[in-house]
Amino acid sequence: MSTYKGIQNQTNEVYYLMTTYRFLAFAMGQKIKCEVQASSDQEAKELFVKKLGEGDFEKSPEGTYRKDLLIVTYEELKHGS
Repeated sequence: MSTYKGIQNQTNEVYYLMTTYRFLAFAMGQKIKCEVQASSDQEAKELFVKKLGEGDFEKSPEGTYRKDLLIVTYEELKHGS
C-alpha cells in the first residue's frame, strides 16, 4: 500500500499527487542539477540525497560561487517547466 496522498475519481481510480522538484547545488567549483518527483518537500530532499549517492545527476563547471561554500536550492516545478 502506498503512503502517498491520493485522490479518487468517480470511477474509483486513485491518482497520486506528485510534484517535480529541481535541486541545484554549488560546491567546489561545480554546479549539480537534479530533478526528482515526490509527494512532499521532505520526500524530495531524501530522494535528492539518494540520487547524489547513486551519481544520478548532471554536473558542470561553475566559477561564479566561492569554492569554500556549499549552496543548495530547490524549487517546485509547475507542469514540468
